[in-house]
Amino acid sequence: MIGRFRPPSPPKELMSPTERPAGPRTLLRDSQEAPPRLCTIGVMVHDEAQNIGQCLRSLLAQEGSSIAVERIVVVSSGSTDGTDEIVAALAERHPEITLIREPQRRGKIVALNRLLATCSKGELIALIGGDLVAEPEWLENLLAPFDDPRVGMTGGRPVPIDEERGLCGTLTHVLWRVHHRVALERPKLGEAVAFRHTGDAIPEDVIVDEAFLEHRMLESGWRLEYAPDAIVHNKGPETASDFVRQYRRNVAGHLVLQHQFGYRVATLSLARTWRALWPELGWSPKRWLLIGMIGALSLYARALGHWDYRHRPERHRVWEIAKTTKRRIALEPASGERR
Repeated sequence: MIGRFRPPSPPKELMSPTERPAGPRTLLRDSQEAPPRLCTIGVMVHDEAQNIGQCLRSLLAQEGSSIAVERIVVVSSGSTDGTDEIVAALAERHPEITLIREPQRRGKIVALNRLLATCSKGELIALIGGDLVAEPEWLENLLAPFDDPRVGMTGGRPVPIDEERGLCGTLTHVLWRVHHRVALERPKLGEAVAFRHTGDAIPEDVIVDEAFLEHRMLESGWRLEYAPDAIVHNKGPETASDFVRQYRRNVAGHLVLQHQFGYRVATLSLARTWRALWPELGWSPKRWLLIGMIGALSLYARALGHWDYRHRPERHRVWEIAKTTKRRIALEPASGERR
C-alpha cells in the first residue's frame, strides 16, 4: 500500500523524453527491458561510529533487479569518534563508497548541499541517516514509485528496534506507528527518503531538510508518495529528556518552515495526529494512562518547540544530539566494524 498526495503534474523540463507521460499514467517499467533505476545514496553523519559500519553494509547489501546504486556518498561533519576511519576502511574495499570530510560541524543542510553539488539535475538521490540500518529491499521499494514519472519524492517507514515496554519504549513504538498512519493519509516523509534532484541547493537557514524537500517537490508540481514497505530500523530515545530534545527540535523546524515557505507538514495537524493515535488506546485503564502520559510529554515538547520557534529558532540548525538515540542498533555482532 502506498500513500499518495497529488498536486499538479510535474515540470517536464526535468524529465527526459522517455519519462514524459503520454497519458493519464505512464510507467517507465512497463517493459521488461527497462534499465535499472540509477541512484546515489547520501549519508550525512556526525559521530556515528556506533552504527555507520552496519548502516553502510546494509546499503551495500541492497537487493533488487530494478535498482543500481551508482555511489554511496558519506559526508562526515566534524566527527571525532572514529566514524571517518570506519568509512574510509570500508571505502578501500568498496569503490562505490566516497567519504567527504568536513572539519567542522556546520549543520546537516551544509553537509547535504555538499552532496547535492556532486549530483546532476534530475538524478535520483536517496538519503539515509548514519544511525539507521536498511532492510535488504529498502531501496527497491523506496524507488518503485518513481515508475510514475510524476512522482518527485518518496519516503520509507522507520521501525524502531527498541523493546516496546516502559514509558520510552512504548512512546517510541506508538509515535512511529502514528507517523505511519499519518503518512498513509497524507505523506509525511522523513528518516529515509528519495527524490529527483532539481539542481538547486537547499537554503542554509532551513532546519528540517526532508520537510523542505517535500515543499520544493510539491511547489514544482511533483507528487509525494509514502512507501511503507521501504523499511529502515532506528533507535528511539531511552530517556524522556532525550525525547523532548529531539521532538522540540522537529516542531521548531517545521514551524520555521511554515513561516518561511507556507508549507505545513502533515504531523503538525493535531486532528490528524489524534485520528492516528486513536487505535493505540485499547480498553485497558493502564494503557489509557500510558498513552495519556505519552500525550502529555508530546504536548510539552510541542510547547517548547513553539517557544523555540518564536524566540530562538536558529538554535536547532546545528542541533544538540539526543545521545541515547545513537546507541548501537543491535541487528548484527559488534565486532569487525572495519570489514
